Amino acid sequence: MINATVNRVVDGDTLEVTAKFKVRMDFIDAPETRGVEKPKGVVSKEWLKERIEGQTVQLDIKTKDMYDRFLSVVYQEGVNINGEMVKHNLAEIYSPLNHNDGQQD
Repeated sequence: MINATVNRVVDGDTLEVTAKFKVRMDFIDAPETRGVEKPKGVVSKEWLKERIEGQTVQLDIKTKDMYDRFLSVVYQEGVNINGEMVKHNLAEIYSPLNHNDGQQD
């Protein structure tokens, strides 16, 4: 795991960290912040922003996705933030069968 400071929350499942690379939160999918999902997406993003923006987190990086983002489970003081997003109905468990025409990110 690596420590990083969250510079910016892009949306409910994408972050920019101190190393200036993008992180896609693994295993979850949050609503988008535009289009028909916008109202829920804004709530998801704001919750995540209040929780971790400007804070130090621990990244358990798995691999890169097709958009060159690092797939990671994000922890803050031992709490799995990915899981918290699902627990609070701010994201759902990601399944490639429901996204990207069945293609894995």
